[in-house]
Amino acid sequence: IKGVSLAGLTLGIVGFGRIGKAVASLAQAFGMKVIYYKRHTLSSAEELSLQVEYRPLHQLMKESDVVSLHLPLNADTTSIIGKEELSYMSSSAYLINTARGGVVNEEALLQALQQKTIAGAGLDVFWEEPDIPQAFRALDNIVLTPHIGTNTGKARKDMMIEVHDNISAFFRTGKVISQVV
Repeated sequence: IKGVSLAGLTLGIVGFGRIGKAVASLAQAFGMKVIYYKRHTLSSAEELSLQVEYRPLHQLMKESDVVSLHLPLNADTTSIIGKEELSYMSSSAYLINTARGGVVNEEALLQALQQKTIAGAGLDVFWEEPDIPQAFRALDNIVLTPHIGTNTGKARKDMMIEVHDNISAFFRTGKVISQVV
């Protein structure tokens, strides 16, 4: 199996908060064009400084060689990527989900992968964690990891410090430092 060069490809980022912006910066270092989708667009000045362009979700799905998801799971984002959204992707495009399992309709993704209407997927999150659906395990066009992105000593230590700092801030000020919305 041959790898794919990222230079010249378009990365579509769905959810453009702190993590989405960090991913954009890394992708640009590899020569990728970055487009994004989020509920509230950035100002023209911020888009220019970050070298990104806004797209409506369906257009982002059409234009992207790789779609990377970075949004919280809530009533508005549950299954935000479903059969219709996947149908806009090209047969050479990849979907990456390291956000939350519930933002992707697993059945629609499974069908797209089985029928090869998209090239592949990389999943670090699932609807019923820690269980990885058996049907995904049989596919050769998917990479599955058990939500282990923070499974290092330093990352865990940093997470504990962040929890401590948030709790302390809440009791001092009534507000947390890093609120997930």
